[in-house]
Amino acid sequence: MAGDPSDDLDERGLRALAALLRVRHAIDDEIAVLIGTTPTPGHVGEAVAAAVFGIELASSGVNPGFDGIFRSGPLTGRTVNVKTYAERTGLLDISPHPCDWYLVLMGPPRASSEKGRSLPFRVEQVFLFDIGALRASLVAARVGVGVASSIRKAFWDAARLYPEQAPGLPLALDDGQRRRLALFA
Repeated sequence: MAGDPSDDLDERGLRALAALLRVRHAIDDEIAVLIGTTPTPGHVGEAVAAAVFGIELASSGVNPGFDGIFRSGPLTGRTVNVKTYAERTGLLDISPHPCDWYLVLMGPPRASSEKGRSLPFRVEQVFLFDIGALRASLVAARVGVGVASSIRKAFWDAARLYPEQAPGLPLALDDGQRRRLALFA
C-alpha cells in the first residue's frame, strides 16, 4: 500500500521495532500475570471493573451475554457485560444474549484522525446501562441494535456513572472507587 508507514522501515527501523516489541511483550507478560488472562483491552477492562465494582467474573472469557455478576450492593446477583472502548464515541456493541447491565469503560474522545497513533487504555468515563431498557428504547425508536449501535447523547448522559454521576442510577460510587478509577485517567 503506497504511503504506508511500514514502507519506510529499513533495517535500522526493523531492529528498533523488534526491540520495542520485546519490551512490550515483557510488559504484556507481567500484565497477564496480574489479571490472570491475556492482556487484551477487553480483558484489562474486565479486570479493572471487577476490582473497582465488586464483580465476580465468569470462569470463561467466552461466556455468552455477560462477563460476570455483581457480588455486592444494590445490583447483587445481577449480570453485567463490561465494555471497554479506548476512545469516546456514540457507539455501543449490544449483544443479542440476555444480560441485566452494561458497564462501559471509555477513554477520551478522539484527539485527531492521525494515522499511527496509539490507543492507550484509559478510563475517563464510566457508564452503567440497564440494557433491557436501553434495548427497548432503541427498538421503539427504530434504531438498529447490535454491533456499533448508535446511542443518543441523552442516553449516555443518563447512564454516566463517572466522573460525575447522573441522578437515578442504582449504583453510587464511593471515594475508594473514584480513586481507583482515577488511576487509569
